[in-house]
Amino acid sequence: MLKDLFELLRQMLRITEDTQQNRQDIRDLKAELRDVARKSEQENRDLRDEVRDLRSAVERLTYEIKRVDDHGTAEREKLVLLLENQLLKFERALPPAKPQSLPEPETDDQKEDTGKVGER
Repeated sequence: MLKDLFELLRQMLRITEDTQQNRQDIRDLKAELRDVARKSEQENRDLRDEVRDLRSAVERLTYEIKRVDDHGTAEREKLVLLLENQLLKFERALPPAKPQSLPEPETDDQKEDTGKVGER
């Protein structure tokens, strides 16, 4: 019986030690979980900041592309107007066109006269 009592005490001591170790493991795991959660929150904040920066960069690029396109359109319009202006100046510098009379079609009488002149 003393042996059984001793065995029970030993088991109780082992269970107490295991319980203490389990409690310590739980405390360690909770601390580790808090660290992981803190790191995860920081990574999420960093990612949100990065996405915000990327969105801002895309908005700036979109604005710049539109501005360049608008500028290009304006430049093309200016070039067209300049070309039209130069064409108008060139046309004004030309002397007026002389009206050319179209040759009248020859009649049968004229054809005969032409033939007779060649025979003489």
